[in-house]
Amino acid sequence: MTAQLDRQLPDLLRSHTADVIDEIERDFRLRAPGIADTWEAATSWSLHAIIDETITGFLDELTCEPPIWSAATSLYRRLGAELSNQERDLEPLQTALQVGGHVACRRFISAAYRHGWTEEVLATLTDRLFALIATAMEAASQGYLRQQGQVVTDRDRHRMSLRNLLIRDREPELEEIHEAARAASWPVPKRIAVMALARNGGRCHAILPPDVLVDWEASTPYLIVPDPGRPHLIRQLVNLTRPRHVAIGPTATVTQGAHSLQWASYAITLIERGILPAGHGLRCVEHAATISASMAEDLMDASARELLGQLAALPPQRAQPLLETLLAYLECGGNALVAGERLGIHSQTVRYRLRRITELMGRPIDDPDRRLDLMSIVNWQCRTIALTEAA
Repeated sequence: MTAQLDRQLPDLLRSHTADVIDEIERDFRLRAPGIADTWEAATSWSLHAIIDETITGFLDELTCEPPIWSAATSLYRRLGAELSNQERDLEPLQTALQVGGHVACRRFISAAYRHGWTEEVLATLTDRLFALIATAMEAASQGYLRQQGQVVTDRDRHRMSLRNLLIRDREPELEEIHEAARAASWPVPKRIAVMALARNGGRCHAILPPDVLVDWEASTPYLIVPDPGRPHLIRQLVNLTRPRHVAIGPTATVTQGAHSLQWASYAITLIERGILPAGHGLRCVEHAATISASMAEDLMDASARELLGQLAALPPQRAQPLLETLLAYLECGGNALVAGERLGIHSQTVRYRLRRITELMGRPIDDPDRRLDLMSIVNWQCRTIALTEAA
């Protein structure tokens, strides 16, 4: 949905430029404290000046048909080169653009109500804003890589644009994806999954299959894997990225890559905290209970105190074997014999511990209405104890 923009619109928006610059700078410094000072020391530009130049360029080309964002391209290419020279990464720059986009969108919506803009005008403004942000980030990447002597071809640029589109927070239209994929010579799959990699290890130089899109420079590096149901491809990628830890996000449609990346990146964080097991090729869908529980730690801890009673108050060394026994018993469908085999102990030992657990909890452990909650809470307690012991 596009609309012809009024030629006087940039002048109207310019009257708010000073306030917008201050708001973006303030929001960025709050979101990334200390980073702005470090970043400014690495370049010849102040954060304030960069925001000013970006907004000025946006307004100067806003009503062009179509805008090519020449000023932003020049500015961010130089910024990328300077950051490369100082061996700084591009993440703060990307964060600043995202913060600026959020502030501008809020301002556009507010102005639309005040001035009676149509939905088409608001949509056009928003689309051009996101186009500017994408152009600026691509130009920064170009400057960064060129400064390192890595000449980026047109095909590389198209692949970077496609990659960024596939994991964009604002869900892309399928038509956008097909258009970008044609430019990148990338066959559009039915499904994709995102593999996030641990931050350690620096840039990986593995030669990946041609249909896999990658961002080694992201704060959490990631691969976009087409048709992830191919087990041999996943194994190949996991082997190529060793020794990094790898988390594989849920399989998603091509328009929902951001969701897969979100969960894969979060799983990497949990691996680094010791909550999820370290290793290669961890699949989020196989650890959904732990990932979900980790997002509500306060609730899980409070539920443990209420549901487990005195068992939750025991010292870790005494609680751990009881909790592990209870978890194995629940996971084995209430079969003490099978639980004992899993734990490597006699079934009578399992039954003794279960009696002790029942006494401490003050409630039956076989209540079918509470089984799922109990399994989740006990699993979380086991992981919490293991994490505490490791520390």
